[in-house]
Amino acid sequence: MRIISIKLHNIEFALPHSFWQEAGVTKLISSIAKEKLSRSGGIRGKLCCSVWREGAGAGMGFCRFVKEPKAQLELRPFYETLVWPNRTNFISTMHLVQIDSFIVEFPFEPYKCQIKFMEKVMEALRTGQNAALESPTGTGKTLCLLCAAIAYLKDCKSKISQTDTIQEIQGTSSRSLYPKILYASRTHSQLAQVIRELNKTTYKDIKTVTLASRDVLCINDKVMKENNSHVKSLMCRNLISKHRCPFYNFYEKADPSTLDSLYSEDGLVPDIEEVISISQKHKYCPYFRNRTMYENADLILLPYNYIIDPSLRHKHNIQLKGNIVIFDEAHNLESICEESTSVSFSTTQISACIRETKKVLEMIINDEEEIRTKMARDNTTASFGTEIQKTSEVKIEKNDVAYLLASLHHFEDNVDVCMKDKGEKVIGIDGKVYPSEKMIELLSKAGFRKDMKETISLTIDKIGQYLTAKAHNESAGEFIDKGVYLQEFSSFISTVYADKHASSEVLDSSVCAMRNVNNSSAKCFQLYVTEHGSVITLNYWCFSPSVAMYLHSSGVRSVIVTSGTLSPLNSFVNSLGISFPVTLENQHAANLDQILGARIRFSQGGIDLCGTFHRRSSAGYIYGVGEVIIRACQIIPGGILVFFSSYVVMNSCLKFWKTTKFGTMFIWETIMIYKEAFIEPKSKLELKTVLLQFRQKVREGSGAILFAVCRAKVSEGIDFSDNESRGVIVIGIPYAPTTNPRIELKKQFLTKQRIGLAKEELKKNISADEWYQVDAIRGVNQSIGRVLRHKDDFGVVILVDSRFCTMPSKRFPLWMRECLKNYQNISHFENECNQFFKKRNMQAYVNHRKSMEIEAGSVCARKRHEILKWKKANIEDLPFDIDTLYSSEAVAAFEKSIGVEDTVPKRPRRSCIFEELEEVNKINELVDVSHPTDINDCNFQSGSGLIIRKTKPRLRLKHKSLLMPQPDAEIMTAWKRSAVEYNKLLQSIEKSKRLTLKMALTNYAADSNFQTLISTFTVETVPNHLEIFKGLYEYLLLRTLE
Repeated sequence: MRIISIKLHNIEFALPHSFWQEAGVTKLISSIAKEKLSRSGGIRGKLCCSVWREGAGAGMGFCRFVKEPKAQLELRPFYETLVWPNRTNFISTMHLVQIDSFIVEFPFEPYKCQIKFMEKVMEALRTGQNAALESPTGTGKTLCLLCAAIAYLKDCKSKISQTDTIQEIQGTSSRSLYPKILYASRTHSQLAQVIRELNKTTYKDIKTVTLASRDVLCINDKVMKENNSHVKSLMCRNLISKHRCPFYNFYEKADPSTLDSLYSEDGLVPDIEEVISISQKHKYCPYFRNRTMYENADLILLPYNYIIDPSLRHKHNIQLKGNIVIFDEAHNLESICEESTSVSFSTTQISACIRETKKVLEMIINDEEEIRTKMARDNTTASFGTEIQKTSEVKIEKNDVAYLLASLHHFEDNVDVCMKDKGEKVIGIDGKVYPSEKMIELLSKAGFRKDMKETISLTIDKIGQYLTAKAHNESAGEFIDKGVYLQEFSSFISTVYADKHASSEVLDSSVCAMRNVNNSSAKCFQLYVTEHGSVITLNYWCFSPSVAMYLHSSGVRSVIVTSGTLSPLNSFVNSLGISFPVTLENQHAANLDQILGARIRFSQGGIDLCGTFHRRSSAGYIYGVGEVIIRACQIIPGGILVFFSSYVVMNSCLKFWKTTKFGTMFIWETIMIYKEAFIEPKSKLELKTVLLQFRQKVREGSGAILFAVCRAKVSEGIDFSDNESRGVIVIGIPYAPTTNPRIELKKQFLTKQRIGLAKEELKKNISADEWYQVDAIRGVNQSIGRVLRHKDDFGVVILVDSRFCTMPSKRFPLWMRECLKNYQNISHFENECNQFFKKRNMQAYVNHRKSMEIEAGSVCARKRHEILKWKKANIEDLPFDIDTLYSSEAVAAFEKSIGVEDTVPKRPRRSCIFEELEEVNKINELVDVSHPTDINDCNFQSGSGLIIRKTKPRLRLKHKSLLMPQPDAEIMTAWKRSAVEYNKLLQSIEKSKRLTLKMALTNYAADSNFQTLISTFTVETVPNHLEIFKGLYEYLLLRTLE
């Protein structure tokens, strides 16, 4: 092995030639930095270095080091760098963090909470222990996980590389001596976000792959037109075996180095969509590209079920032993583990399996008859078996298919008899409950024993291949869908007989042997059998996530689970059934004063806001919740997210609000006065449209409110930052329905599990009631997490249910516990909320006169008048001298400069725009303030939009009033002056600002939100065009009142 020795600043570095060639100056300087940091004893450092975007190459870099106070070390480089042609230099800044003996390269200076998080990750990896880490959303969990885990991995590889020569001589690889990182998240969109975070770091050179199924990755139209995943897999394999897939053929012939450069063209790791796009462009198969990369990848990104589901883990050859497993966004891990080891199968599916198997058996017999006829006709001397092999593409034994058919018939009979057996009846749910051994008994008696699992699976797989080949050869498309139910039965068998389940210990078909099985895993399962008409369904349910966690934790180096909402942490850790010696409940990067929390007990009318099943449908409760929403819209600026406990509760509330009046207006209409309202749809496509509209309204400054549901799409995985979520309101507690049999059986399971346990053991086993509470509050915590998305974010959380007021604070995330206070009603919270936003220069449009008018029923009559008053108040709060800005001298100078007096009729002008606004007060004196309670007692004055009592004399206001520009020729001619000024303005500013200005004016005309208009002009227009603002304002008022 060729070694290059380099001496800089009296430090000698001996680096392999391959290391130098691949990394060039970047890793060289990084190594120098690490050495210096370790010698100086510093815990943090900053490194700036020259990096080449394209490819690899050698270079020379020199650094000098400056010792900084407080044990910080900053590397200030100056370069004499040899740069090859076509190389582009750019400056990359990284911070080096020393954790124990490891150096972590971080893309920016980490916060304290991030350093604490990485320390816990390193502790788990260094000691080979498991870790459960909670850190709020917005604290960079993903980035910390990646940087710490990859730094640990690279340290392992650097130590092992010293033994490379010995390994080469012995003919073994050092690859198995260091772990892989299996990074799991719930969805592919979340994994794409992980890749985006990875590309921010210097660790993007690590070998990375994202695993996905053919459903996601396949680009062959013939395969993708099928709906069933099993059929897609069979068709893919059939096309490949016959060399009929062009994408696989191109991929198989491609040079590996060419592929590597193609898929990392810009030096970044591609996400799943980019892999598909590149593959489509160059006609390579993305599925097999990723499968090949998996073998040598150091970082493997994959969905949860690839690790937890035994059948998928076996199918994709996921190796766990000795590797690091990370579960990100793991707050739902408990339910996912239980569902992955549970399975259901019905007599309808069994009958379909029998039909499919019978049809295949008939087809095989017909094939044999055709061969015999052909042999007799051709007088062939070859053996019958030889002819079968020649003509059949898939070698399938007739006896195996016949055995499968007979066993399926027996299994169907056993299930029918099962309903006649005595099973346990559970109050409140239909069906019967049996111990898990009953499931094994039904299968084993039918001939489906554990020792035959592989044989059965292989036979079913061959049947699928046989049907696929037949469909292609004979154009018998009807057959290609007929192997679906058998594939489902194969998955059913695999799940029941998965390793480490109780069933894996049972090989004897005798009932006596089954009853003697004493396996702790067996207690975690129950067989729940239901009968609806003639259909019997077997539900083999797991009620403990410990089964799945044991499956994948056996032999794993470290399991790290993390989320923003694991609280209460102890119950989460205990439920998973494996030890987590390393735990963390992290604080937020934001300060405590950036979040304000309220727990509301009563409505304004004193009604207890307790959203239990029996109370939540009462008119008083729903009306009280509506009052809270209206008040919140008045005091919270920007966007508000409202989360209901379920879709049923949300729909009932919205229906009630649209048909029930708040004063003389419907509750829904009152909400819409303050904020545009949106409702979370169940469709993903519709949700994208709703979110776009919601965010647009927030950006416009008029504010918006989004009604959603806990545990649904909006509450998980969607980012609402800054003004998009200045307030989060949770209505009720999302308890799971007790009418769900699985919930009731889970509670029963937990109760039985605690019987006979000592006090110490009872602490580790959660009670049924506590589990039920904790499961619900995690849904609440996940919704709460939408309010703060980064360290500078701020917002308000309002929990609307009296049960929240008595709930222990430890059930909420650590960063929320000190912020939550109890309030009798929303009015008691208003003042504190107003001060919270006023302190941050944000004040919602709160107009108590408007609220009074809503109650009096005359809001429409006074709307324009009150809006102008609000504008006046906001203008006076601007951070510059208004009187100087809008002085008559400034206006006159502007008009003279553009020659307005030559093109527009002259008329006397008032000295300042505020004199015009003062006319508002004069109108107040003319209009009766004590509004009529009945709208029929009012008349509308022509041209003004003002309502006057019938009992009062009709008022005649002066034409000069801004509030009432009369529709006569004289006034309209005078107002043309402002239009000219506006047009001149558009001609005098550049195009980019012009578009922004036009958008602002359009929005202002639609929603009359002057606060947003002012902020837009302050940024885009006022700094360069102070003198023309008066003309703009007059023009806007005219257009608004037309």
